[in-house]
Amino acid sequence: MAVIFVVLGLTATLVWDYSRSLRQGAGRDTLLEAVELGAERIRSELCSAVEVTVPATAGVSDTLAFWRIDPSSATRLPSPPPATPPSSWDPYNPTDMLLVTYSISSQELLRTVDGPTATSQERVCDNLQGLTAEFVDDRTVRVVLNVQVKGYFSKVATEVPLWVER
Repeated sequence: MAVIFVVLGLTATLVWDYSRSLRQGAGRDTLLEAVELGAERIRSELCSAVEVTVPATAGVSDTLAFWRIDPSSATRLPSPPPATPPSSWDPYNPTDMLLVTYSISSQELLRTVDGPTATSQERVCDNLQGLTAEFVDDRTVRVVLNVQVKGYFSKVATEVPLWVER
């Protein structure tokens, strides 16, 4: 009988430890997934950049800023579009451009959008230790988000090829 209680006690301890490790792992995965989603958002927006203003050509920056075309601009193209664009049409008209900035403030990844008519700011994700952005070459930007999960530092990195030349 004593052997059965010992076996049941060991089994209960193993199940308890397994359950606890799964709960801790799920919390870590949630935070890393949030940071990975933030990096994916940066990557998807940076792909459509017309000009990257920060970081500079050389060096590393803790901020990422770039110009992109406002996808909601109603005045960008005439409706219906003509066979050839009008001579006055400018593909980079300042009234159709947005300045998008990603930065870290109080461990939050913030996205700020400055447009010709309004400015907005939103929190993308939390618990970040830092952001670094740098040019790998003339047409590729590397963005690294640093996060600390339960005492361990992790990096989520993405490299974005730009479609415009500097």
